[in-house]
Amino acid sequence: MYTTEFKLRVVKAYHDKGLSLSQCCLTYKILSISTLFSWVRQYKQSGVNGLNNSPGRPRTITKKTTFKRTYGPLTRLEEFERENLYLRAENEILKKLEALAQQEQQEAAQGKKRDCL
Repeated sequence: MYTTEFKLRVVKAYHDKGLSLSQCCLTYKILSISTLFSWVRQYKQSGVNGLNNSPGRPRTITKKTTFKRTYGPLTRLEEFERENLYLRAENEILKKLEALAQQEQQEAAQGKKRDCL
């Protein structure tokens, strides 16, 4: 959870320095542009008081929750995981393409049998 002072610093950097939302997120290591966008909107509507941490449902993180890094270079492990995910998806696509080609061949063979009868 971010402090009010941190939120104010980021929002002021966004306004004063003319940075884009994505540049601010990279600079201040904020994971989501929508988070920063909501801070800017709250600041415009209510000023500094809008940035105060409001009580609400606390965010829970489970072991299954993973965060996608949107800043900085990837580690070797992250690069391998990304490549592995890509190769798995590519493999699934090739399997489906092969199954579709076989199905078309079977339908073409059945069409020839019908023409002969």
